[in-house]
Amino acid sequence: MVEGACPGCSRAVVEGAVYCSGCGVRLRNVCRNCNTLNSFGSTFCYQCGTRLVAVATNSQLVSTPTVQQLAPISECPRCHNVNEPGSAFCYSCGLPFDEGRTPASAIFPAMRPAGFWVRLTASIIDAIVVIVAELVIIAAWPGISLSDYFLADNPAWTGLDWTILLGNVLYYTLGVSIWATTIGKRIVGIYVLRPDASKVGLGRAFARYLAYIPSALLLFAGYLMVAFRGDKRALHDLMCDTVVVFRR
Repeated sequence: MVEGACPGCSRAVVEGAVYCSGCGVRLRNVCRNCNTLNSFGSTFCYQCGTRLVAVATNSQLVSTPTVQQLAPISECPRCHNVNEPGSAFCYSCGLPFDEGRTPASAIFPAMRPAGFWVRLTASIIDAIVVIVAELVIIAAWPGISLSDYFLADNPAWTGLDWTILLGNVLYYTLGVSIWATTIGKRIVGIYVLRPDASKVGLGRAFARYLAYIPSALLLFAGYLMVAFRGDKRALHDLMCDTVVVFRR
């Protein structure tokens, strides 16, 4: 359903669109008083009545590429909403598309790969977080103490061991798939993404966690690759088609 015409390029605006798919102008104003997202064409905030400030100016539209200059795009790699062929911007999240299928991400406009030392620092922080969490789980586990767990000679895996392993898997898998980062990576400002700047899915994040194993078994050569590659990708990044980049 069409709601009206974009004030920037006169393109038809589909129902629910936050950004114009032709020129990228934001169509729905955020109230500066209560932060409510108002509907297309609103002059006053429906929640508090504050007058809304115009969101599009001619200066914002000068450098906007025309729809004809851009290759057809269907599914947005960031939010996965399907756009009309020829869209220059995603109508839902505002992601601009460059020529071809690769998006020029609005969040990561110029991805800079994270080098070896910053990734090592993030890994150390993550290891500390995981170890502390494991110690808390062991201490809270009924019928066993920290000394019993570490000093007991029991080759068989127990429910506690499986719980610790599950927690480790969830930490790295959910962190990467939901927030595109972990606590350690977030502290140093780096994120795990696909090469097109879209988020890593749950299955790929789990596969990336498993890919740590060959990276480590090869005398940690899979990790050391980061120091010698121009794109700073480790073996597990190459196996799962991911990149680790700084967020601007």
